[in-house]
Amino acid sequence: MKARKLNDNGFSLIELLVAILVCTVVMGAITSLMIFSSSSMNKTNSRINVQTSAKDALNHMEAYVMEAEGVYYDSTHHAMIVFTNKDDYENIESHTLSLDKIATFTHNVYVYWLSGGDLCFGKLAFPSAGLSTMELQKENGMLVDIMNLPANHSYYLLGEDCKKFECQINTNHVTDKKSVYLKVGFKDKIAPEYDSERTIFLRNQ
Repeated sequence: MKARKLNDNGFSLIELLVAILVCTVVMGAITSLMIFSSSSMNKTNSRINVQTSAKDALNHMEAYVMEAEGVYYDSTHHAMIVFTNKDDYENIESHTLSLDKIATFTHNVYVYWLSGGDLCFGKLAFPSAGLSTMELQKENGMLVDIMNLPANHSYYLLGEDCKKFECQINTNHVTDKKSVYLKVGFKDKIAPEYDSERTIFLRNQ
């Protein structure tokens, strides 16, 4: 019986090239799939983040607006002002007092405003009320100070990348009850803009 002769010539150059080509195609496909998956995951996370930011902001505003005695929208500064005292609100609404006198009020006033893509929330508390958070002192206490607070003043950032903040106060002509229509829009570098809106009815009226 003849013994078989082993073929120790190895792979030919063509076989090696074919193997390298197959590996390159497979690795390229795997890499493309990983990049696509990562990009898709980033887009999904960004979309979830902007939706969450919008809903969280509206939930925060709803909690304060619902319990307010009155709400006023300052279209000049794109700020929503929430009053906890009915007399203070009526004085502003009837133009008995102007907004530049808001620092003279003795009850807490809450403000939401959009500043450079940041949706902010601040509480105006005054020494006469025994509180010290965010006092208006510059330029005779004009509201514009809230829009340009220095870094050492305290306020809350409700959300970044806010591109839209709309407020409309409506009155039912039959019941004379007021409601507040709010709309916010958030957009980051990846996700498209997401708008969320809500109509809030004031309980204390």
